[in-house]
Amino acid sequence: MNRISLVANQLGASKHLETVIVKDAAPPIGPFVPAKKIKAGANLIYVSGQVGADPKTNEMPNCVVEQARNAMANVEKILKGSNSSFESVAKAVVYLTDMANFAKVNEEYAKWFKGGVFPARVCFAANGLPRGALVEVEVIAVEEN
Repeated sequence: MNRISLVANQLGASKHLETVIVKDAAPPIGPFVPAKKIKAGANLIYVSGQVGADPKTNEMPNCVVEQARNAMANVEKILKGSNSSFESVAKAVVYLTDMANFAKVNEEYAKWFKGGVFPARVCFAANGLPRGALVEVEVIAVEEN
């Protein structure tokens, strides 16, 4: 079998998640891993898409990096309120209105995951996002015990 598994909790992440790396697969092109395995008994948290509105003022900045930072801050607040954190995120979905912003958003996104423990992720180009947002982030996480 060509599968190499790393147990994510050995890297400081959730004990309910396992990172799966397959030797013969192409490496990720950004801050994410090929797959996450959720262990039996975990409670799942589905965080709806969060746009980059400022969490304090609800204003939408014009800068994609500020929007990415705000979207991640909004996700973090919801995760904390759900007894979870970025270390327990199994899957993320990022929507961008312009794929030219991929590298900038990746740079900000990566800062939120301590120790480089990333979830599985997909990034889509969207024709438009709510409130004229440039970026939106949704996640699936597990509850921490």
